Amino acid sequence: MIKRIFSSILTIAFVFTLVSAMSASASTFTPVTGWDMTQRLGAGITFGNTTEARAWPWDTGWNPQDTETCWGQPRIERRHLQAAADRGFDSYRLCVTWTPHIDAEGKISKQWSDRIKQLVDWSLDAGLNVIINTHHEEELYYMIRDGKYEDAKKHLSNIWTQVAEQFKNYPETLIFEIMNEPNIKDHYGADDDKWINDENGQVDRTLRETVNKLNADILSIIRASGGNNDRRVVMLCVPGAHPDALPYMSVPENDPYIVLGVFGYDAFINDDTIPLIQAWLDKGVGVVNKEDAPGSIARKRISDLESYTKSHFGRLADMGVPSFWFTGSPSPHQLFDRKTREWKNESLLNAYLAAYEKKSDSEKLTTTDALNILKSVVGSLTLTAEQFANYDTNGDGKVDTADALMILKIVAEGS
Repeated sequence: MIKRIFSSILTIAFVFTLVSAMSASASTFTPVTGWDMTQRLGAGITFGNTTEARAWPWDTGWNPQDTETCWGQPRIERRHLQAAADRGFDSYRLCVTWTPHIDAEGKISKQWSDRIKQLVDWSLDAGLNVIINTHHEEELYYMIRDGKYEDAKKHLSNIWTQVAEQFKNYPETLIFEIMNEPNIKDHYGADDDKWINDENGQVDRTLRETVNKLNADILSIIRASGGNNDRRVVMLCVPGAHPDALPYMSVPENDPYIVLGVFGYDAFINDDTIPLIQAWLDKGVGVVNKEDAPGSIARKRISDLESYTKSHFGRLADMGVPSFWFTGSPSPHQLFDRKTREWKNESLLNAYLAAYEKKSDSEKLTTTDALNILKSVVGSLTLTAEQFANYDTNGDGKVDTADALMILKIVAEGS
């Protein structure tokens, strides 16, 4: 009887520990190098045209809190993020525009900060790695284009000082991306493969030097902000997010928690730029294809896009480069419709996930499955006290979804 009570206590303690460990607010932090993180990010997704949206020009006449839906997309819900995890995605890139939500004193509105925190928490609770960034900060980009470095540094430093403070105690599965795509052309109407070049067709020297300085200055702010941020993975910005600028990047030699982020649209990652990516991989610096959507530029038939998707992401996956599919408004490359909560373009979706060797829905146990089965274990006492004493199954010093799934496997096999 005493043994049974003791086992029950261990079982209940395990479930509570597991739930706590899988919560976004958990204080556990296991440092992961930038290189190792790129091997974990796998197949990522972004529900775009939402938290990075803003009403042009300069949000005039808009309540900043309404910008999330001003591009016609619904607000992101917890079930959308859980659907991504359940479908087989590993990671979520949360694109955020902060500037419209900053008051005259430079403070980010609490309503907006709380909303972004909610989305980060939901993503982490679903078992996804999360990237948060600064996205359509056009005011910042104009400062860079106009050579106003100190103004640009002040603007970006103000944002990251507040964001780093807000998330400093979050787990290592939260990654910071300093900037999205600073360039020297207007975003709209410019050729994407020319918006970083000078009149001679070379990557603009002032742009690349300014971006390197901003990367270094903001990285210092993040590293000095306390909590877990001294060893958090940070994605440095590449000018225009274009691989052509990779040879000009400055990466600190004494910081192993750095990755580089580029766009993967077919005008960006191609046979000419793959060697530029490989050069950094050969140095042990991870590279992330942080934004991609094959149909957005190729405009080919779905059958052609499927072939392109297989070869494009297959090559990147073989190189160890994770990717993030940008899915927003209805289009040939839309993967998920948030309004109907339906997956679209299954041939593209399956080809993308297959490149990163993801399992189908029927083969994948979700966090919800794990918790439901573990709750039944509490009643049936399927596991022994000895098994619970070793529930850190992979020896990484924490209890998370991976441990839950391993224990469920033990249960299923009757060990």
